[in-house]
Amino acid sequence: MRARYRISRADADEDLMAVVLDHALTRARSGSPDTVDQVSRRYGFSSDAASFVVERLAHEYVDRVDGRPGYAKVAGELGLSEAHVRNEALQYAREARENFEPCTPGELADRYGLSRNEAESVLDYAENVADDSDFDMEWE
Repeated sequence: MRARYRISRADADEDLMAVVLDHALTRARSGSPDTVDQVSRRYGFSSDAASFVVERLAHEYVDRVDGRPGYAKVAGELGLSEAHVRNEALQYAREARENFEPCTPGELADRYGLSRNEAESVLDYAENVADDSDFDMEWE
């Protein structure tokens, strides 16, 4: 009699995503990072799922690689938009504020490749607009 293993769809999706992220990170470390289109074609993912993989890859790559290349450089290599980079900077600024950690315009500019004015705008927005607000900042 053959044994049957049952796992939930959520567990299967999580396991698949872990394998895909590990493979994508290995390719990025070898100097051949995958773009959204490449992930979509290689794994048969929708563009939304592929975007999620590439976004996670950008974070993983920046956090794991020695010398920590800037997030904007990695995001650009992976084909993520400038608006995405600014939204990540905003999230970073909000998390720093919530954790009572310092976050300066210079730090945001260096980490996310923003101009000093853009970094100041992101910090101002993070300080003055609640994250659950329905007010959206238009990133160009």
